[in-house]
Amino acid sequence: MNSGFQAVLAMCLLVCGLAHASEDCNEAMALSIWTASEQRLRDILGIEVASPPGFLIYQTSNDLPEHGGGVVLGYYDPGSKQISVVCSDQDASVFALNVRHESTHYYLHMAYGKVPDWLDEGLASYLEEGSLNEGEPRQHLNKKRLDEFVYLLRKSRVPPLKEVFEGRGFARPSQYYATSWALVFALLHHENSVVQLNRRNMLKELLKLSSTSQDLTHEIHQNFKQEASREDVDLEAWQTRWHRQMWSLR
Repeated sequence: MNSGFQAVLAMCLLVCGLAHASEDCNEAMALSIWTASEQRLRDILGIEVASPPGFLIYQTSNDLPEHGGGVVLGYYDPGSKQISVVCSDQDASVFALNVRHESTHYYLHMAYGKVPDWLDEGLASYLEEGSLNEGEPRQHLNKKRLDEFVYLLRKSRVPPLKEVFEGRGFARPSQYYATSWALVFALLHHENSVVQLNRRNMLKELLKLSSTSQDLTHEIHQNFKQEASREDVDLEAWQTRWHRQMWSLR
């Protein structure tokens, strides 16, 4: 095979590959992913957000405006109500994960306004997993987040709940994301159906509080104390139960 033909073939493969990948990495696909994410969030929280966000699609993280020099694959801008997301080197699964994550931020902003960071990132990380319907807990595990949280449990590095609410006690951001995910997971899934219903209702109440106060740390802490009391334990024991629940899923 001569070098000229090899070059033409290589170019054809590159163009064909990009054309194929672009089918999974464009605005139409992002809107489709948003629609599925909104439906799932509506099923969980009971609020419809009919208007979709705007999407800006970029090929690499370096193309993102104000990407800050880090490895950022997407973000939601509350001012413009637009989601900027990277194709992630043509990896359709990562693109979809990031659209689901950022779509959750948009949904929460539209439905509740500014929400506490751990709730915002916890729910967004929960939606990363990509199920269309709520079912058995193990169907909704975010393996990456679970592995990170189990690592923290092994090292006894999960901060007390109040510090989680304040975003303190973490060596790196991924640990905060994983812990926020694990806490939201525990509020959405429990083997006891009555406990699960009570926790889901508390989650909804915490989100509703977001529009009434700038600093919700105290109110959130009190809500968790009340939930612990409802489950016949104190807050420290509730946290231990939460840790054990997540450990059992590893």
